[in-house]
Amino acid sequence: MSPLRAASHRGVAPALVVTAGFDPLRDEGAAYAERLREAGVTVDYVCYGGMVHGFMPMGRLIETGNRGLAHVAASLRDALG
Repeated sequence: MSPLRAASHRGVAPALVVTAGFDPLRDEGAAYAERLREAGVTVDYVCYGGMVHGFMPMGRLIETGNRGLAHVAASLRDALG
């Protein structure tokens, strides 16, 4: 299942789309964020260049993992108000 293939994205909840520069799904993530924007959905898209898929749980080894996780947590905190 791929959300990118949905017939319509209108009415989808605001989204945070995070990709990594060396993630094989990076282009699909960017395309999904753009499709959401085209449907009028509020989207925060960020690509952590130089990172690989699954970098966020690697915070003990890669500081960018901690920053990515903090970004996701802050976005969720803001959304839940």
